[in-house]
Amino acid sequence: MNRGLVFGLAWILFGLLSGANQTVEVCEAELEDVQTSNRRSAIVNATIHAWDSYRRYAWGFDELRPVSRSGVNTFSGMGITILDSLDTLYMMGLESRFEEAREWVATELSFESVGTVSVFETTIRALGGLLSAYEQTRDGIFLEKAEDLGKRLSVAFENSPIPKPRCSLSSGTCPTYLETDESLLAEVGTLQMEFHKLSRLSKDKHLRTLGRKTLDYIRRLGSSMRPEHNGVPPSVVRIDDASFTGDRRTFGAPSDSFFEYLPKMWVLMRKRDDFLRDMFRASVRGLADFLAAAPDVGVMVRDQIHGVFLDRMEQFTCYIPGMLILGIDAAESEAERHEWEALAANITKTCAAFFTHGNGGLAGELLYTRDGKVQVTPGYELRPESVEALFYMWRYTKDTTYRDVAWRIFQSIDTHCRLDVGYSAVAFVQDVYEPRDVMHSFFIAETLKYLFLIFSDDHVLDLDSSVLNTEAHPLNVDVDP
Repeated sequence: MNRGLVFGLAWILFGLLSGANQTVEVCEAELEDVQTSNRRSAIVNATIHAWDSYRRYAWGFDELRPVSRSGVNTFSGMGITILDSLDTLYMMGLESRFEEAREWVATELSFESVGTVSVFETTIRALGGLLSAYEQTRDGIFLEKAEDLGKRLSVAFENSPIPKPRCSLSSGTCPTYLETDESLLAEVGTLQMEFHKLSRLSKDKHLRTLGRKTLDYIRRLGSSMRPEHNGVPPSVVRIDDASFTGDRRTFGAPSDSFFEYLPKMWVLMRKRDDFLRDMFRASVRGLADFLAAAPDVGVMVRDQIHGVFLDRMEQFTCYIPGMLILGIDAAESEAERHEWEALAANITKTCAAFFTHGNGGLAGELLYTRDGKVQVTPGYELRPESVEALFYMWRYTKDTTYRDVAWRIFQSIDTHCRLDVGYSAVAFVQDVYEPRDVMHSFFIAETLKYLFLIFSDDHVLDLDSSVLNTEAHPLNVDVDP
């Protein structure tokens, strides 16, 4: 046979095979897109079910009681589920539901009758939710309410080296604290993003000073650290002089979001604050002391009490992978950068194990080792932290494994926690999940939002231009005035 003819036939055959392979690849991509879309729709439908249940049975109350089909004021009566859900509803395109929430904020929300609150919880949930809604919509009602709330919370900063942990929004006063009274590390170090943002958005002279004031608390805590802390101080702070006390050092509660806000504030401020960067670096290096292998799972982040490390890990610590990924540019070398990447991936494996090793695929509060095996305490509080880790690792690597794990987690939540009315936290009693009468506001604000974002395009939330606070409320990165 003529060589030219053979060569030509070979090229024709190669072209046909290549075209077939390309067709297969296109079909696989289309199937993946359909699957991703279907999963995202299921998560949106879960959010609709949670929100509509709250609206029908608990409207205006802080949280839904899904078993008794009623509302309860767990945050002194400021409609915290509404404020916590605003940006989730907007992000998911649930326009009519967002508008009814907006109408409630405009016509019903008043802090005048709200008594004593946790300054920390009110800041991350209510203030953070209002500021995020304003930045997404530029609707002035959200900024107006945020300014009112910020002024009322600012009494916590008066005549004290660190913020007072509880104050009354209605009276504008805080309880009298004795010199021996104490606050928690997260309560002091998780106000900065929200008040920094408020100070930049507001034209009020008083409010414009609060961002710098809350940042000064971090500098004061940094100055109180001692070499033996190795970047990880005790979890209790004295109110009178901002010194550390107590015998517990942990990356979990009640210290967790203090460490989380170091890189988040650094990124929010366009990576211009070297003090925040250096404190973050120190905390990551100190983190090494708290690590231990979790057999057949990954890396466990332990607690230290009385100088002794406990072989257990709180689900709360699953913010750490996101912290490492967000702050990755603070690494001082390529080698250190790769170390942080690997550590984030290994901790995320353990965070996923909270669900995969939990009863019925749900995550308890603690993961621990016993007889060389990983075990998880029973029950589930609708917490977001494991899903949060999966979100950041998905965004950073685009490894579809993270999406697959997230989907299995959602299926477990939908199977065991969904009720006719809303979703409930669950207890594990005699080998059976029993619903607890609570749907935490963070379920819509964080858990469902992170799941939605895992199955959404990156432009839905651009991590180059916004930073999620600890309640998953996105705030825009600073721009020069």
